[in-house]
Amino acid sequence: MASLSSMITFKRLSVEKRILSLITTIILVLLVIGASVFYRSVQVVAAQKEVSNDTHVIVDLDQVLISLLDMETGQRGFLLTGNPDYLAPYLSGKRVIAKNIANLRLRLQQNSTSPSLLTSLNQHIANKERELKTTILLRKKHGFSSSIRIVDTNYGIQQMNEIRKDLSILRSIYLQRVTQAQTISRQEMHITLWLMIIGTVVFTFFLWFAYRQIILDLRAKRLLTERLELESSHDSLTQLPNRRFFLDRLRYSLDLAKREGDKLALLYIDLDGFKPLNDVLGHAFGDQALVLVSKLFLGVKREGDVLSRLGGDEFAILAPHVNDESEITVFAQRLLDAFSDPDIQRLSVRLGASIGISFFPSDAHRVDDLLHAADEAMYRAKRSGGRQFQFYRTQLTEELTREQRLRNDLPSALEKGEIQVWYQPFVKASNQCITGAEALIRWQHPDFGLLLPGDFLPQAEKAGLLPRIAQEVIRVSIAELKTWITLNPDLTLSINLSAQDCLSPGVILSALETALIEHHISAHHVEIELTESSLIRPEADYVIHELHRFGVRLAIDDFGTGYASLEYLSRFPVQKIKIDRSFVKHLPDDPYHQKLVPAMVTMAHSLELDVTAEGIETFDQEQFMQEIQCDYLQGYRYGRPMQSTDFVKMIQTYLPKS
Repeated sequence: MASLSSMITFKRLSVEKRILSLITTIILVLLVIGASVFYRSVQVVAAQKEVSNDTHVIVDLDQVLISLLDMETGQRGFLLTGNPDYLAPYLSGKRVIAKNIANLRLRLQQNSTSPSLLTSLNQHIANKERELKTTILLRKKHGFSSSIRIVDTNYGIQQMNEIRKDLSILRSIYLQRVTQAQTISRQEMHITLWLMIIGTVVFTFFLWFAYRQIILDLRAKRLLTERLELESSHDSLTQLPNRRFFLDRLRYSLDLAKREGDKLALLYIDLDGFKPLNDVLGHAFGDQALVLVSKLFLGVKREGDVLSRLGGDEFAILAPHVNDESEITVFAQRLLDAFSDPDIQRLSVRLGASIGISFFPSDAHRVDDLLHAADEAMYRAKRSGGRQFQFYRTQLTEELTREQRLRNDLPSALEKGEIQVWYQPFVKASNQCITGAEALIRWQHPDFGLLLPGDFLPQAEKAGLLPRIAQEVIRVSIAELKTWITLNPDLTLSINLSAQDCLSPGVILSALETALIEHHISAHHVEIELTESSLIRPEADYVIHELHRFGVRLAIDDFGTGYASLEYLSRFPVQKIKIDRSFVKHLPDDPYHQKLVPAMVTMAHSLELDVTAEGIETFDQEQFMQEIQCDYLQGYRYGRPMQSTDFVKMIQTYLPKS
C-alpha cells in the first residue's frame, strides 16, 4: 500500500510540477501585460496632463493679446475724448496681463521652453505698456495734440507687431506640442486596449484551466481517499498503527471496558541502545532495526492486542480482556526475550527494551492518565538499568518526588562538602600488588544516608551538574594522591569523565591543571577514564588530545559495551582499555566468553595497549585473567570502594612485591 501510494504521489507530483510551470507562465504573462497596461496608462495620463498644460499656455497667450488690445482701445478712447471712463479697460487689461505673464513664466519654465522667447515677449509688452502710459500722461497734462504726436511715430504699432510675432511663435510651438501629445495619447490608448484584450483572453484561459484542474483534482482525491485513509492511520516504515489510530482505539477500548466491567493493560515500550546505534551506524541501519523489532513484537503479541509505533523508538501495546497481572508478566517477558533473536543480535547485542505497564481500572480511568502511568513505569525501568519491565505503582510517584528532591539538593551538597570521593584499588595481575585506585563518588545525604552514584548521578546529569562534580572529584582525589605517592611513588589515580564533562572542556582541563600544579604531582600519576559513548561525541577529539598534551594517561572504560569502533583506538592516544564486568562475570565457565575475552586482550596487546579487567570476584576469574596475560585486575576480590584513610592503610599493608 505504501508503494502504491508512493507511486501515485510521484506521478501526481510530476503532473503538478508541469501544471505549476504552466500556471507560473500564465501568471508571468498576466503580470507583464498588467505592468505594460499600467505603464501605458501612466503614459496616457502624462500626455493628457501635457495637453492640458499646453492648452492653458495657449489660452494665456491669447489672453495676453486680448488684454493688450483692450488696453490699447482704452488708451485711444481716452486720447480722443479725455473721458477717464475709457481708462477702465486699460487698467483691467494691465492687471490681466501681469497675471497671465506670471502664469506663462511658471508654465514655460516647467516645460523648458527657450527663455529668450519669454524675455523678448516681456520686453515688448513692457515697451508697449510704457508707450500707452506715456500717451495717457501727456493727454492728462498737455492735451490731445501732445499725445497724438507720440502715437503718430508708429512706435506702439511696431511694439504691437513684435508682441504678435512673439505670441505667434510661442503659440505655434505649443500647438505642435499639443498635437504630438494627443497623437501619443491615442497611440498608447490603442496599445492599452489591445493589451487589455489579450490579458482578458489569457485570464479567461487561466480561469478555464484552473476550473478544469480543480475538477481533475477532485476526481483524483476521490480515488485516493480510501487508499490514503489507511496510510494516514499507519506508520509508513513499520506498517504498524500510528499514534492517532492507537489513541482512538484506546479510547474506544476504555469506554467498552467501563461498560462491561472489564480490565485492560497498556504496555509502553522504549528501545534501549537504539539512539547510539542510530547515531553511529546511520539512520538506514536504525530503520532496519525498527522494522525488525516490529516484526518480532507482532510475532509475540496476543490475538486482539493492538501494537503501535508511537514515534521514534517508542512502541505501545493495548492488551484488552486481561485476567490478572501474571498474564501480562508472562507477555512482557516474552517481549524482552524477543531481543535474543539471532537477527537482532547480528544488528546489535546492546539493543533491548524498557517496558512500563499500567492497568485499567486500578491505575487510571482516563486515556491521558493511563498513558502517563505507563510512561512513568517505563522510565523507572530505564533508570533501573533497562532491559526490564516495571508495573506502575503509586510508589513510583514517591520515587519521582525523591529524585526531584535529590536534584534540588545537589547544588547545596557540593557547597556543604556532602559529596565524598571513595576509592577502589586495582592490582597488577602477575603479583596482586596495588598499583592504584579508581576515584568513585558517594553522597552522604542528611536524610537519605549514603547514596551510590546510580542514585543521584542521573539527576546530576539532568541538572547539568556533572562538570561541577568532576571538578570536586579532581580537586579532592589529587590532594589524596599526594599522600599515596609518598608511600608508593608508582601509584596511579584513575578518574572518570562523563560525556557531559566533554561539553565543558575548559572547566575540566583547568581544574586538572590547577590541582596538579598545586600539589606538585606529575601528570603520569593520573589516568582519565572515558566511556565509549563519550568517544563518539564531536567534543571528545579536543578533550582527549588536550589531556594527552598534559601528560595524563587515557583509558577507555566499559570497553565492549558501546558503539565505538576500533578506529577510535588508533585515532586517539589511548594507553589502556578496561573490560566491562558484564564480560567477566560469565567467566570462566561460559564458552562464548572464554573465547571473547582472550580475543579482546590479544587485540589490545597487539595495539600496545594495557588491559584492566573489572568485576573480578573469584579466584577462578583471577586465574583465568592471569592465564590470558591481562595486565591489571579490579573488583571486590581486591577491595570494595573505601574512604581514603582505609585505602592508605591498605597501601601500607600491601607493599609492592619484587
